[in-house]
Amino acid sequence: MLNKLQNGYKGAIKLLCIHFSLTTLSLPILVFWGLPISLLSPISSLLIAPFISAYLVLTSLIFFSELLYLPNTLLYWLLESTSQKLLTILAYKPFGAHWMIGFVRPAWPILIVIILLSYFLLFLIRNMPNQHKLFYLCGYLLLIGIALKLQTPATKFSCTYRSRTVQILQNNNKMHIFDPGALAMHASGHRWFSFTVMPTIIQHTGKTKIESIVIAHPRMRTINALKELIERIPIKTIYLSYWHKNENKTKDQDGRIINLMYQLKHKAQYYDCTVKFINEKQSITINDNVIINAEKKQSSYQNITYRALNIV
Repeated sequence: MLNKLQNGYKGAIKLLCIHFSLTTLSLPILVFWGLPISLLSPISSLLIAPFISAYLVLTSLIFFSELLYLPNTLLYWLLESTSQKLLTILAYKPFGAHWMIGFVRPAWPILIVIILLSYFLLFLIRNMPNQHKLFYLCGYLLLIGIALKLQTPATKFSCTYRSRTVQILQNNNKMHIFDPGALAMHASGHRWFSFTVMPTIIQHTGKTKIESIVIAHPRMRTINALKELIERIPIKTIYLSYWHKNENKTKDQDGRIINLMYQLKHKAQYYDCTVKFINEKQSITINDNVIINAEKKQSSYQNITYRALNIV
């Protein structure tokens, strides 16, 4: 029993060494592209590794059983069960985006120095025991992380898609985003936001959480994009303009928007996000300097009328 525990301990240390070695090499690339790092990745690696191994073994057995025309119903059942367990772990809320950390992208010379230091460290510790390797790798990543966090973040910048420019503001160390309609212009707005806007935010500020998103012109594409985004990105508040029913439209058309809004509000509650509606009589101040208000002029879309939101 003691030998099994010792072997398990050695295996875990070896797996962590491999994980931190790969993190050391990939860190400059992640920082350059504005991609976050999960603080729980070492733990998740230990949890997921057995499922990945089982998945690879089962897929290989199924492949050969198909070639040899052997019965494989049990193998398919085991594969489906393993996949479901793996997806359950990956979807577990504590392992989500709340544990992500980002870094402001430094100048090219600093990135090159980090790359050279990473390779030099791995060369120095290549023949050391795994416990010593793990100590040096953790210490190195901690020092590099502290150095990157000392950089000065940007306070105001933007991200443009076609003719729509998303304004991004940082005030009191919190991120506020104003979307004039860019999410609605993209067929997959949540993907554009996740792979373009969020990396831009991380590159400029190192932030992975959003305090508020202000939607100037609500559209069905926008609502669908927001439903997907709150799963991937920690968003505290979504501001939408108050919608008025347009009486000359059919009930079926009105129902589509109502259903989408109910779905968004229900999903937002699970992910600790608040959906707030602003009418023409309201003016909301967030973080002292950022004010949200509705225009006096009415706009219309399909079967609704609303007043577009502004952020000043």
